[in-house]
Amino acid sequence: MTRRLDARSTGAAEGADKSKAFRLSGPPRDTITLNVEVDATDQLEQADPLAVSSGVYPALSALEMLLYPKSVKVTADAALAVLGNIEIIPPG
Repeated sequence: MTRRLDARSTGAAEGADKSKAFRLSGPPRDTITLNVEVDATDQLEQADPLAVSSGVYPALSALEMLLYPKSVKVTADAALAVLGNIEIIPPG
């Protein structure tokens, strides 16, 4: 796992015109990189029926679910947005 912070800047950044003042235009850009190695060797040695039939699919599915918000949260935010109580800001 690695984490990298990059300044969001304008002005005299590296390679830019040095006559302009260095200014930050917002919070740093946060990048997290995660490398995961998944195998079902231990489960297959124990003849786990789920591992035998599905392999690493259940583990990959559980990791994928960490990427998405819960459906209840999405529905509640949509209802609040319609009522004008919340502003949904697109990622970026």
